[in-house]
Amino acid sequence: MRAALHCTVAVSALLTGCGDPAPPAGPTLPDTWLQAMIEEPTRFEQLLEQTPREGWIALHRNDAEDAWAAFEGPDPTVRRARARAAWEMARLHENLARIHESAEFAYLSERRERNPDEPQSIPIELARDCAQLGAGTEALGPRRALHLAARESGDPTELLARAQEPVQTGEGPVPVAWFDPCLHTTLAQIWDARALRDLDATQWSEAGAWADGGLESTLFAAWLDRIDLRKAMERGASPGSFAAQSPATRALGLPDRVPGDTRAARGEARTLDDALDAWRQRLDAEAPEAGMTLERDLGLIRRFRQEWLLARGTLALEDGHPAEALVFLDHARDVADRNVGPANSARLFALLAAARFESGRDREALDALHPLSEAHPEVLGLRERLGDLSVLRALTRTGDSKEN
Repeated sequence: MRAALHCTVAVSALLTGCGDPAPPAGPTLPDTWLQAMIEEPTRFEQLLEQTPREGWIALHRNDAEDAWAAFEGPDPTVRRARARAAWEMARLHENLARIHESAEFAYLSERRERNPDEPQSIPIELARDCAQLGAGTEALGPRRALHLAARESGDPTELLARAQEPVQTGEGPVPVAWFDPCLHTTLAQIWDARALRDLDATQWSEAGAWADGGLESTLFAAWLDRIDLRKAMERGASPGSFAAQSPATRALGLPDRVPGDTRAARGEARTLDDALDAWRQRLDAEAPEAGMTLERDLGLIRRFRQEWLLARGTLALEDGHPAEALVFLDHARDVADRNVGPANSARLFALLAAARFESGRDREALDALHPLSEAHPEVLGLRERLGDLSVLRALTRTGDSKEN
């Protein structure tokens, strides 16, 4: 610690008097990746020696796919780091699949209700059959075979090569063109399988090897320590909400969650910010300068804050409370930066789109997906379907208004 405990003849001591003031009160987060990075920055240096530096650079800028590719090799530490990147990609596509499957079902349902005599070339069951590639997905035609091959091999290259091409179907003279609603479901499954393979597991409840690691298992994550991670997996929490009920965050004084209560959610977010601000002040007084430089350069506290808010937003969505989720997600987003990068992850924008869509805000959900277009061009089909649904619902509202 750099706080002096006695007087010196240095100029700073002459200016401030004998003895430094007591450090400000604030929480402590012992045995967490945040504390380790700031109070023992040499541990980060050791991690960079053990694992490819390029992987951590990519993960810091929220480019999980590049990070996964960079973490190459059979070393257990590298494999756990690679699992971290694959986990991130799986959660991104999991959330995009959530929107696409729901939007597809809603679009087909509303279109059938609006035009009951129209030939149905796309079965309404399709969107609900994506996970198992059930009978409804026969309508995908040759594209279904690409899904099966990708899931079997774990390589989605050919599927992604066709992702921006519509599926053609229909027996009439003018075939119906539409985009593959099962794409993100398959991608989420592939990325989950990649993560679990590196952890020598077949499901997340058995992936305890992840919690056996060091910083490579926790760095830049919403879970503060390995114990939290292990407990979340053991109790069967969904991967996206592993840290949403983290025991380690009790040190921050966070209140118990009140499901569906937006006012309570805003209170949680304020408590988190107040606690992290107090902790930062404490660190300014006590932590080594090298650690605080690392915190400022990498935005470590800001990164944890965003990751935890995303976990809380995920849990709210899973519980069917999109309004509560929006509180956490709006607090998480850095409004000064509208792009995917160090300030905002692709997963944040996907979650924001999901929460807006499930709140009935189709157009705003479409806006949230816009930043993903460059980094993840495969979202084209989802954006097209959301646009179609938004127009259809607008026409329905206009028609209802005229009738009334």
